[in-house]
Amino acid sequence: MPPHDERTNILPVSKKGKFAFTILGALLLLILTTWSPWSALLYHGDGKFSDELFFYPRYSVRFPEIQLNEPGERHFRFRGMPNEEMSLILYVKGDRAKRINRQSLTSLPVAIEASLTDGKGNVVCHASGRPADANTDGVWVLMSGPGEAGYLALPVQFCSRFKI
Repeated sequence: MPPHDERTNILPVSKKGKFAFTILGALLLLILTTWSPWSALLYHGDGKFSDELFFYPRYSVRFPEIQLNEPGERHFRFRGMPNEEMSLILYVKGDRAKRINRQSLTSLPVAIEASLTDGKGNVVCHASGRPADANTDGVWVLMSGPGEAGYLALPVQFCSRFKI
């Protein structure tokens, strides 16, 4: 039996090959870090999670519809969201979102309150107020565009960075 040579198990690679392999590995690591494809796999909850990759907002969760003309409390549970700064927007559905209904949407006689709690019941962020057409704290300001409208809780940064 011939003597065992340690180098017989190594695939010979040129310096250019090692450099190309290193660059390719670094590029792949950068893409995976930026893309984070596992975010959708980690999310579990009542809403539908989506990752828009390179568009803003990158992450969104659409929860079941809420009727603003019916009093009550709604509870939605979720976990596994990416650790990003988030905003809460309540989108208006259907024909009510058209610009001609802007006045009626800013004067709805409702109070909207939203609280986000962690798994231990601690309030992570809270927003409350009435729909309005003004950019002032303590309101849900109406933002609208062609065929779409939504209420954004002000101040916009009502939730600091949090991890769920």
